[in-house]
Amino acid sequence: MKYATIIPLIGGMTVANQKATDKDPEFFISWNAFGKNDSHAHSYFSDTPQYIIPDDGEDDNLSNLRENYRGQLDFVSTVCPCAGLSMLNNASGSASARGSEAAQNDWMYKSAHYVLENLQPRVFWGENAPGLYTKVGSGVRHKLREIASQYGYSFSIVKTDTYLHGIPQHRRRTFYFFWKGQNAPIFDYMVRPPESQDLIEYLSQIPEDASYQDRFFTRDHPVTDWKLYEYVLEKTGMTDLEFRQSYIGALYHYISMNGWVDDAMRWMDERYPDYEGEERVKLDHIKRKVADGKGFWDSSPFFVGQYVNAIIGKNMHVLVHPTEDRFLNIRECMWLMGLPHDFDMNVTPGCWNHIAQNVPVTTAQAYTNQVIKFLNGELRDSGCSFLMQDNIGQKITESSKEISKKETKYKIEPII
Repeated sequence: MKYATIIPLIGGMTVANQKATDKDPEFFISWNAFGKNDSHAHSYFSDTPQYIIPDDGEDDNLSNLRENYRGQLDFVSTVCPCAGLSMLNNASGSASARGSEAAQNDWMYKSAHYVLENLQPRVFWGENAPGLYTKVGSGVRHKLREIASQYGYSFSIVKTDTYLHGIPQHRRRTFYFFWKGQNAPIFDYMVRPPESQDLIEYLSQIPEDASYQDRFFTRDHPVTDWKLYEYVLEKTGMTDLEFRQSYIGALYHYISMNGWVDDAMRWMDERYPDYEGEERVKLDHIKRKVADGKGFWDSSPFFVGQYVNAIIGKNMHVLVHPTEDRFLNIRECMWLMGLPHDFDMNVTPGCWNHIAQNVPVTTAQAYTNQVIKFLNGELRDSGCSFLMQDNIGQKITESSKEISKKETKYKIEPII
């Protein structure tokens, strides 16, 4: 197998490719805009050549790269920015707004044009937000199909959930594929492996000597230091561990849904009359929002169970360890993205958020294996130039031509 990665970002995709092929990439290629994110992958794959595409013109290195690799690569993978189709993007009235016209989507088009024109691999594929599979992403899908047709490729997308690929994290994502030739293949359907572990077991796999276990995002203090957690434990009569075992969700939400906001305000004023921190101010904010019939952004400790929801920049710092009186540390969040225990980062301001701007390794590895099966002629031909396949619901939801029910149920038996 010969492969490369364009826009690797932190490197989860390339780590997955390496695990599936047992080979390092031939090279990395990217733009200066992603220098800080890409630096982590470059450090981990330190022997892999790196190339930067200039905004204007082309240098001799890229000309030689094209001459040496054009038509010679089995696949090229990518992790383009997903903010344009992210359901968490609330921007409006600007180029950064969510939807098919968001400026961030341009990187999918730009990278596709570059790879398909200059490198012409047998497969070019990448990962993006779940919105690419929905109505929100219909315009993007249309443009990607046009690009595929322009260069003689078929096109397909698949949606899945990282939970189905062995990590105790529910993270729905979409992968998109350009296949050299007229027809896209039909993927095997995959379910959660029976040997998968719950959150406590999974976190216990981290070796003691792995880095960043003494580093936290912003909260390096015990969870029980929260004044309103003290209030909840007193109100319910539970111990810290008993509460963790009985509730999944955010602390402020627990107080609000039980109708305790006013009572918690009185308790805070009596118990801590001189307190002027976040927690007391937040209670006033919650009361106003609830009175207006609105929701509120909850940045309080989030208690988890057998799995976590999607690891994103807005929640990594609030996740509570399932059994210990602390928040999850940096290494634990890296492991929840499947990054190897020896994976270190270039520590700079803001770098920790790069952990979430990534694709979980096991999820990407599962579809690297599918790409390899295609390259080996082991996936069934759909007979379609365009295909949308749902691994969660285990069905084909859209295609460029009619597919019989027999075809849509192909390999409906779980593939582990």
